[in-house]
Amino acid sequence: MENLQSTEFNGYPIYLPKSNEILLATTEIEGENLAAYYQHGYCNVAIGTVSDGTTIPKLTTDENSNLIGEQVRELIEDVGDKANVSLSLIGEALYNAHLLAQTDILTPKQAYIYTLSEFYEFDNKQIRIILNTSKEEITDVVDEVAEKVYHTRELVRILEDIKESIQ
Repeated sequence: MENLQSTEFNGYPIYLPKSNEILLATTEIEGENLAAYYQHGYCNVAIGTVSDGTTIPKLTTDENSNLIGEQVRELIEDVGDKANVSLSLIGEALYNAHLLAQTDILTPKQAYIYTLSEFYEFDNKQIRIILNTSKEEITDVVDEVAEKVYHTRELVRILEDIKESIQ
C-alpha cells in the first residue's frame, strides 16, 4: 500500500487526513453502502458516508476505547450481527492484532505495531498514521517484540527438549 491517502477500499478512501480517520470496514445497512472509520479524536468507530473529507455518521460503536483493535472487534460483533461487514486490510490486521494481544504476552500496542509491520508489511509512516503514534515508538516496539518472540521460541524449544528427554 503505497500511500494511505490515495488508496481506496470498496470505493472509500483508506485515510481521511482532514479528520484523522482510518477505514476499518465497509458494510451495507438497510440497502445503503456505508464505511466504518476509526476516529482517533473520539476513540470510536463512526459508520456512515463520507463528505468533504470526514465521516457523516449514521451510528457509532458503543465501545469507547482507545484500543483500535477493540473497536474492530466491537464493530464485527455489533454490526456483523445485523449486516455483512467487509474488513479493509487495516481492519483485518488490527482485528488479528487484537487476538494476538489477548495472549497477554504482548501489550495491545505491541501487538498492533508488530502485526502491521511484520505480518502486513506496512511501513513506519503508514503505521504512524494508522495508530497515531511516533516513529521512535514503532522502532522500539518492533525491537522489543522481536526479542520476546525469540525468547518465547527458545522457551518452547527447551520445554520440548525436556519433555523428549524424560520419555
